[in-house]
Amino acid sequence: MAQKLLVPLAVKREMQRIGDRIRAARLARNLPMQLVAERAMTTRQTVGRIEAGDPKVSFGTVLAVLNGLGILESVSGIASAKGDPIMEAKTVELRSRRARLPGSGRRKASSEDGA
Repeated sequence: MAQKLLVPLAVKREMQRIGDRIRAARLARNLPMQLVAERAMTTRQTVGRIEAGDPKVSFGTVLAVLNGLGILESVSGIASAKGDPIMEAKTVELRSRRARLPGSGRRKASSEDGA
């Protein structure tokens, strides 16, 4: 018997929203599931599972379906610094540091130093 995948409720809800958006994008383009599945190199059943918000479908397969719909670029903002206060702060911190070549901050020992 297959082990049941435990998924947090927030993840289930977001998967449902994403599935709804993918379905809306497919219908807006008047594309049948079978055609999207062929473009994504998957099955019609898998496209249906994605649209239903099934969290067991691999992320790669979801991306393939988005590509099949021509909207893969819509995920380019995932995990970006924009909108993430921790990442934004880190980016500012890294930009404020002076760029150095590896080893340029260290003084080499020479024979005059007694080394």
